[in-house]
Amino acid sequence: MANEYTLSNSAAVIDSAITRVVSADSTPTADSDNMVTSSGVKGAIDELASSGTLTLNSFTPTTVETSNDGLTATDSSIPTSKAVADHVTSSVSTMKSWVTVALQTNQLNNQTGSGTATSDGFLIATAQGRVSEGGHMTITVAGRSFKSTYFNGMFQSVTVPIKQGESYSVVVRYSSNTLILFRPLF
Repeated sequence: MANEYTLSNSAAVIDSAITRVVSADSTPTADSDNMVTSSGVKGAIDELASSGTLTLNSFTPTTVETSNDGLTATDSSIPTSKAVADHVTSSVSTMKSWVTVALQTNQLNNQTGSGTATSDGFLIATAQGRVSEGGHMTITVAGRSFKSTYFNGMFQSVTVPIKQGESYSVVVRYSSNTLILFRPLF
């Protein structure tokens, strides 16, 4: 016969499986091998939600990320509201504004600034100087230099990206107005 199918399970195994489906429990029952009806599952979840018995302790410890754990990049954990609040607060507090490295106005001279970047960001040097006196500015980050020569009497800016931990120096020659800034990334 072409429509014949051979079952790999015994009649007893098939009978037991059908019995567990036909005799499905109407509510989840501990240690039961029977299936649970969808209305039984929904009722149990609704009861947990309304009774407040679904708590942090309802989850396995490895599933929950607390404020002590921080947030991780995973789809297998649930963060607590405090973990999320702490992460947001931490992220917002690290959003920094411009940091002045050096400032000099209305005085034709040289200006320098140096240090180590405390986070990823940008170094920005803006100056107004005279090319006739050799005016220029140079930003050096991790041994690589970026130089700009002034246009007479015009403001000139140089912006250079910098990584956390990299050392930098800024040298501005023959400028009458200089502003050197560090702008951290978020």
